[in-house]
This record gives sequence, C-alpha cells and structure tokens, in this order.
Amino acid sequence: MKWNTGAYLKDGKFDLTYDKKPLSEYSYEMVEKTLKDTEEEKKTEITYKYEFGIDVVRSVTEYKKFDSVYVELTLRNVSGKKTALLSDIYDYKDTFGFEQSTKTKTGFMISDDNIKLFTFQGSNLRHDEFLPAYRYLYEGFSKEIDNRTGRSSDGYMPYFNINQKDAGVVVAVGWSGNWKAVIKSDGKN
Repeated sequence: MKWNTGAYLKDGKFDLTYDKKPLSEYSYEMVEKTLKDTEEEKKTEITYKYEFGIDVVRSVTEYKKFDSVYVELTLRNVSGKKTALLSDIYDYKDTFGFEQSTKTKTGFMISDDNIKLFTFQGSNLRHDEFLPAYRYLYEGFSKEIDNRTGRSSDGYMPYFNINQKDAGVVVAVGWSGNWKAVIKSDGKN
C-alpha cells in the first residue's frame, strides 16, 4: 500500500467558519497555477476566491524524489473591507484509507497489523516530557492532540505519524501558536 501524497493534498481540503457559517455555504472560484515542474519538485498554487472577499491560497510543493509534500495555507482579505469573524480554521482535512483494523478484546494482544498513531509528549514540565507514545486506531477511535498554552510544543510535540505495516503519513505542524489535530478512525480510514 503506497499513496501518492500529492494527489491527497492537491484537492484543497481545508475548512473554516466565516461569520458563523461553514465554508461550504459560500460559493467560490478556483484558479490553479503550476509555478514549477521539474524532475525533482513540483510547485502548485491553488487560489479559492470566495464571494465574501477572502482568497484562500494553498501552496503545494511536491518533492518527488522523497515522496513528500509541503503545504502552506494563506488567507488574504482582497475586499478592502473588514472581515467577519474567522474561526474553526482547519488548514488540512483528509481521509487516508488503511486495511481493516479492529478493536482487540480485553486481555488479548493487539496485532501489529493494526493502524497506529505515534505521538510525543511535549514540554509539560513533568517526568514524561518528550517521551514517545502510541495508540492503536480501531473503529470508533477518536483522539484530539494539541498544545495547551500557545507554545507549539506544550502538551504534544507538533508532529505525529499514522501508519500500518509499510504505509502511513507523517504530519508536522509548522506553527508557533495554538494548534489542534483531531484523529478519528472507523477501523479502515
């Protein structure tokens, strides 16, 4: 199982609330530009021009040799007016397919074939600072990982890994303030 990471990120899966309404309630025009396409990397800029005067720009750089992707989301007010409240900003939202993973009965060993979430404790001023932790993802699993005080490494380190056997995704949050990731599983996604 191997994913084309660029295909997942190119779709522009992000979400936010504008003026207390979900983004899906607004219309937009999409403009896509390829800025660079070489043997080593491809840079694409996708602009979503929303009717309320905000452009959401998703810059995607695919590093072909390393099968990795860098994504940056920028919000621009192009209306010349004050914007309404922006909230619940998720700059990346996606679903990754895995093989079926099931919750093991109490008292039985968990199979290494199950989906795993690897995280690291952050700087908590406790004895378990920076220790690795992992959890198995099974049907109905839900975990929120975040920072707690505005420092990106407080609570959890701003990166995590979800994998199963030889496939997975590594996420690193490049943000120095508050952040949150919500990980949910239906047993295969």
